[in-house]
Amino acid sequence: MAWAEEEALVKELEKARPGKQAGPGESGGGSQGREETPSQGHVGIANEGDQGNRCPEVPAGEARQTQGQGPSCLPLSCQLQGLDTILTPLRGEQNRQNGLEQFGNEDQHNTSTTSSPPGRCKDTLSTITGPTTQNTYGRNEGAWMKDPLAKDERIYVTNYYYGNTLVEFRNLENFKQGRWSNSYKLPYSWIGTGHVVYDGAFYYNRAFTRNIIKYDLKQRYVAAWAMLHDVAYEEATPWRWQGHSDVDFAVDENGLWLIYPALDDEGFSQEVIVLSKLNAADLSTQKETTWRTGLRRNFYGNCFVICGVLYAVDSYNQRNANISYAFDTHTNTQIVPRLLFENEYSYTTQIDYNPKDRLLYAWDNGHQVTYHVIFAY
Repeated sequence: MAWAEEEALVKELEKARPGKQAGPGESGGGSQGREETPSQGHVGIANEGDQGNRCPEVPAGEARQTQGQGPSCLPLSCQLQGLDTILTPLRGEQNRQNGLEQFGNEDQHNTSTTSSPPGRCKDTLSTITGPTTQNTYGRNEGAWMKDPLAKDERIYVTNYYYGNTLVEFRNLENFKQGRWSNSYKLPYSWIGTGHVVYDGAFYYNRAFTRNIIKYDLKQRYVAAWAMLHDVAYEEATPWRWQGHSDVDFAVDENGLWLIYPALDDEGFSQEVIVLSKLNAADLSTQKETTWRTGLRRNFYGNCFVICGVLYAVDSYNQRNANISYAFDTHTNTQIVPRLLFENEYSYTTQIDYNPKDRLLYAWDNGHQVTYHVIFAY
């Protein structure tokens, strides 16, 4: 897509959904200006057969293609293949035995009702309580997040589902007051709301491409770049929010995950939702830690990962929804948990789990809310 065409697209998006509040450094949706190309030597871009290596910078005038837009996670489908009718509990033996020391050394304050240390997985997810409204800020669509490996309480915000500005707040109180402490103008725009901040870096899907980017917040440069060659890429550009992000990052006690749609590898040409463990350093994935789940993106919703288990909510715009799908990477099984989930403002565009404080962070129609995660044992 030529730059003029992208600008025209953004203007149409702005006309279709006016904003509520522009963040610092933002003029709304797509009016952030032309993407800037990082200085040479700072961009690591994957070659056709190498997703994790650095390579020369991408020319600023490269062709851009359109990609489907949408919330912090990929959609849910009721078309579950090979679903066991016996609902087996999600145990995750390896997680319960080992946990992760990187989270165990963090602040020991635990906001859930369970008594186990932060970062150590318990057992079966029992209940999601809430939501609790923390703030009202920004556009109808957006995402807010915290770095689970950081010792501070900084909050990061992307206002809208397209842009190139990441806004930082020192803590929740400053966020409520609208007092931002830092603003990052990214060299490449993001699309959707499926981003995360993890170990001092911002991970996101570059707008209108199959590329994923790791942006170092301290050094302010693109630290890694990779292409998702098997992602089911939407060539037609949607003119409104469609209820999901095509590429979604997630964080749990095990580290960084990537969730995206791909064609199955059995010759049926059907889309499946792929869950893959992501190397946070170079954005590489391994076949041994990649799973093709029973999810489809015919039905829209949000999803998140807790203790190596992918959970999906069946609706993003109905107030009374359900967590009606779960895939356990430890046992390669899927179940229908039927846990209640409330979209209080009926327009949830992001749900992300933070393993440090065991809260779900969600953006619901311009409201930033949290949910408590409670385990059965």
